[in-house]
Amino acid sequence: MLIGSCLCGSVAYEVDAPTSPIVHCHCTTCRKTHGAAFSTVMPVPRQSFRWLRGEELLSSFESSPGKLRRLRAATTAYYAAMEAMTTRLVPVVAMALDLPPHYFAKAFAEPNCTIRLIHYPPHPDPEENEFGFAPHTDNNFLTFLAQSALPGLEVRTAEGEWIRPPAVPGTFVVNTGAMLARYSNDRFRATPHRVINRSRTSRYAIPFFLGPNHDSVVDCVPTCVGPDNPPRYEPTTYGAFAQRLLTLNFAHRRPTGSGEYV
Repeated sequence: MLIGSCLCGSVAYEVDAPTSPIVHCHCTTCRKTHGAAFSTVMPVPRQSFRWLRGEELLSSFESSPGKLRRLRAATTAYYAAMEAMTTRLVPVVAMALDLPPHYFAKAFAEPNCTIRLIHYPPHPDPEENEFGFAPHTDNNFLTFLAQSALPGLEVRTAEGEWIRPPAVPGTFVVNTGAMLARYSNDRFRATPHRVINRSRTSRYAIPFFLGPNHDSVVDCVPTCVGPDNPPRYEPTTYGAFAQRLLTLNFAHRRPTGSGEYV
């Protein structure tokens, strides 16, 4: 199954597969045309998705045409390579927080990982407050973005300035997410970022999101708290945190909403 969304963060819908590699979304909330994103989620045990409307999230590519089956094979291979590579970096993060290398081993024994396949239409002359992807932070642990030939990603500095990371071929841009911010008590803050494709050519991106298991308790680690530095966050689980964000970000999930996709 693919989860589609408008890149302004207002629309979510479930589809079997995109009918075309180039997808546009006319958002009924912001009344503008954006690119659209599709997330590939690997099949996992049923209990891992209790938080997602009580349903199991399954892949439905098996009945798709040959082109989409090849897409599945490519994304699955990339997913496996990225999961292996990114989880090897978790002990490095632990040591950076003055913890034993194996500190996060249990939380990442069955990590929650996602690939997003994103198309950004050309947007050479954006107006004020127009984006390919609106400013946001990620809710996971670390995000890895393979460098694109076309620029578009912008990150906000601590001083509030938006800058473009240097484009180094064959490398990844790595953003910290909300889970790492919570573990580290904001020693590593979640990176605010946005995307504006100012070129006249379509831009494609395949970010990989690494997170702990849905049931893992995320709490400030002992090396990042003290008498002069109390915890800034209450303990939570990754699943509960993600579900809360879905409720806040998408109107149809709010208690006052209709319950229908907009």
